[in-house]
Amino acid sequence: MKRLTFPVLAIFAVDLLGLTNILLAATDISGKWVSEFDSGIGHQKYTFDLKVADGKITGKAHREVEGNDTPTDTDLTEGKIANDDVSFVENLNAGDNPLRIEYKGKIVGDEIHLTRAVADIATSDIVLKRAPATTQPTTQPDAPAAK
Repeated sequence: MKRLTFPVLAIFAVDLLGLTNILLAATDISGKWVSEFDSGIGHQKYTFDLKVADGKITGKAHREVEGNDTPTDTDLTEGKIANDDVSFVENLNAGDNPLRIEYKGKIVGDEIHLTRAVADIATSDIVLKRAPATTQPTTQPDAPAAK
């Protein structure tokens, strides 16, 4: 049996490190995510449309608040993803007042667990779940005309 020499062991270690880095690479969370939660202003429903590229998160937040007929759409900024750590900011305009909402958390399986800090007003924990895939109705060819 041949003994492994130091150069062979060094190459093996580098290969193993490369595999570890691939396994630890950020999970692709691109796509639509939904969350519902109660807050000081009422029940809120969110849809986040996330895009991930080069360790950065961009996208939009769509928010509906119970009792308010006007949903809001806001760009997400300052987004980062590293391994399972996630953070981004929603700069909401609430009644002509800027409102910074910071999200920080972790990817846990097929969910994203976040702490949501609304300016210096309130902090809460929310969970995002991947939105179910929507299917487009298939169109059937026109039926032959009855004679």
